[in-house]
Amino acid sequence: MNKATEMCRKFLFSTSWRRLLYCLIVAAVAVAMAFFSQKVIFYYVDISAKAYDMQFVQAPMSEAMPMDISYAGNTIELITDDSAVQEEISVYASTRFGTAKLTAENMARMDETFLGSFAAVYPKQNYDIDGDGQNENVVFSVKTDLREVQSNSGVTPLFRDSKIVMEAGMDSCKTLVIYFQSKPLREREVTVHLADGSSYTTMSDSLGYIESPSLNQIRKGVTIEYAPNGLNTYVCRYVPETYRVFSQAIFPLLTLLALAAGAIGLCILMRSVLNRKTDGRDYSFAHKSRRTYKPGFVMVRWAVMMFSFVLLTWGGSWVGLWFEELYIPVLSCSKYNPEQIVGSACYYMSHLNILFTLEPQQIIVFFACFFIPLFLFGK
Repeated sequence: MNKATEMCRKFLFSTSWRRLLYCLIVAAVAVAMAFFSQKVIFYYVDISAKAYDMQFVQAPMSEAMPMDISYAGNTIELITDDSAVQEEISVYASTRFGTAKLTAENMARMDETFLGSFAAVYPKQNYDIDGDGQNENVVFSVKTDLREVQSNSGVTPLFRDSKIVMEAGMDSCKTLVIYFQSKPLREREVTVHLADGSSYTTMSDSLGYIESPSLNQIRKGVTIEYAPNGLNTYVCRYVPETYRVFSQAIFPLLTLLALAAGAIGLCILMRSVLNRKTDGRDYSFAHKSRRTYKPGFVMVRWAVMMFSFVLLTWGGSWVGLWFEELYIPVLSCSKYNPEQIVGSACYYMSHLNILFTLEPQQIIVFFACFFIPLFLFGK
């Protein structure tokens, strides 16, 4: 009887029993947190057009570029030449119900129906834009797309309105598409001017797409010039909102990183407690599976992990390249997220109904990119 009592006491107070008890408690807490998580607002960042406002800013501008767009936080600055009359500049916004003309009132307080694309048309000018000694009628316009628009749609919203003769947009956040008179500019020669002062001439394809510069060059602003004849020239300045690392949207990520660091610390603490020896014997059996790493290997491993975390999440924004055909489990789960350097497997794994609408070869490439690195490199 005493022997049976002693065995029960050792079992109840052994490290293995305590480990099982702790695991059950942690699992119960995790399930409870998951059940009530939908009722808890973790963090809210409004990145819709309603969170922005627009204002005119006058500054000395050249005749070739009398108007431009820039961002100051959540304020869209419509920069015009200091000699321009603001009332003669027409400003438009894309909405759920079509194109709306902006006034001083709704520029300062955006409407919740705005989609996030804005355009402005400068009064028609008459000057020698191509240097051939003859003046042309020049129609100049600018357009911008908010980050939300670029991330959540295949093709950024296009006005396709007679008020805006020529406009530019992006497909999958990387390819420029040009519309003229509400239709794709098909198989026409256009000149693309970049922010660094360089330019090149290219032909649009049958759908209005043109050879596009890198993402970083597009984010700095590109100007597309189209001259259908010797009398009229249409110029569209396209400036999409660029990615801001230090914005309110990064706080959820920092919070998650802090929670992850706390969880890792708690895990290390629990392991140190559970691996303590009881009655001169180690019941955890951790000594059989514990590995010994050299400090140099551990440092290299952590350096590679941190570098990959930054590169795969923000590499597309910094490098200016995005490999949509490569899918690996990156953290950014948006289908069209130009910040990440490769396509996100996270999106398709959570949207299998969309994954299986792709072409068979795309589905095969997806699973190959997902499972081959998993088998070769593990987690």
